[in-house]
Amino acid sequence: MADRIHHPRIVGFLAVLVWALTTVSPAAADPPCDLFDDIARCEGGGGGGGGEPDPSEPPYYFEPWVYRGVCDWSDALLYERLKIWTDGSGLVEVERVCVDPGEGEDEAWDELVEAIEALSDPRWESSPDNAIGPGLTGLDTWLWYSGQTQIGPVDATWADPVVGVVFEVQGRAWSGELAWSPGTGDVIDRSVTTFEEAAEAGGSKADPVETYMYEVSAADAGHEGGYPVEMSILWVGEWRTRVVGGVWSAWSPMPNTYLDTFNGTYDVWQIRGVLTG
Repeated sequence: MADRIHHPRIVGFLAVLVWALTTVSPAAADPPCDLFDDIARCEGGGGGGGGEPDPSEPPYYFEPWVYRGVCDWSDALLYERLKIWTDGSGLVEVERVCVDPGEGEDEAWDELVEAIEALSDPRWESSPDNAIGPGLTGLDTWLWYSGQTQIGPVDATWADPVVGVVFEVQGRAWSGELAWSPGTGDVIDRSVTTFEEAAEAGGSKADPVETYMYEVSAADAGHEGGYPVEMSILWVGEWRTRVVGGVWSAWSPMPNTYLDTFNGTYDVWQIRGVLTG
């Protein structure tokens, strides 16, 4: 007799194969059910029961789901409950379910997206500052990003619909890539691989993270209103989970990303030498 395995979707955990084999009643089991404390103990169908009782079966009840460890072929969690017949036949049917708390990742990502969207929009930050004075050819333009580059951890919960066990979920996100497009076809980008590294990823006016030198004025390049510039942040994230009150899993990367961009103009003037004397 084989179990029917319930497998919710998981991202970040090892993928799990799901199968379902025909379930027969304990009386028809072949080979005979194993004896456990002088009671015939048979493996039955998993998946939560429910529905109308089978008239060919005697009355029964379910005991609560109990955590039994990790499924042999995955990182999923193994839960078991007993289906006990109440007519004195002494038969006990075992139902097992492998629970992957992967859907909790979606809950965490939704919380992170909400937090990202609540941030101020990114800006083109440079020195010279176009609002004060234009950029100049032949000199380094300093670039940085002073906005937030880390979010979280944020908390969420997810409950398996079959077993009903509640999982705590945490997610955190950071600026995985900061990119400045100065309007010349070039891209200056900076990658950040960990949440901890993102704390200082944007730099500051006193300590800019990138520089760019314009060779041609905006007007000479055909941009009378200034170079069409862009600043973008590609947010990435990771998550972890645990049964409420249990031990946290390791942080796992999320496949989701969120791109936040700013588009504007940046005027650049040509430096011209003047002879004197």
